[in-house]
Amino acid sequence: MTNKAPELLPCPFCGGEAEMRERMDENIWDHSTVKWVSVGCKNIDCDLQGFDWPEDVEPNAVALWNTRADQQAIEATREEGYAAVSRRSCKGCSLGN
Repeated sequence: MTNKAPELLPCPFCGGEAEMRERMDENIWDHSTVKWVSVGCKNIDCDLQGFDWPEDVEPNAVALWNTRADQQAIEATREEGYAAVSRRSCKGCSLGN
């Protein structure tokens, strides 16, 4: 049985190809060896080069990368402006009144 590489969605900022990287490094607390996982954009001109997580702390790095914002909320923010969307979304707080 072979391990299939997880499917990664394109970068949400530039649309570039994403990649998952793994590296071994020392744990600063107990000096054990820890596997770190990073998912990020391969486009070196993009600002989103990825985040590193110790694999045992965040085994869902790919799922986090593949999570996307609600497209309707993004469009509403662009059309109405951030303040209007914040007021509408903040029921029960001073912004929502």
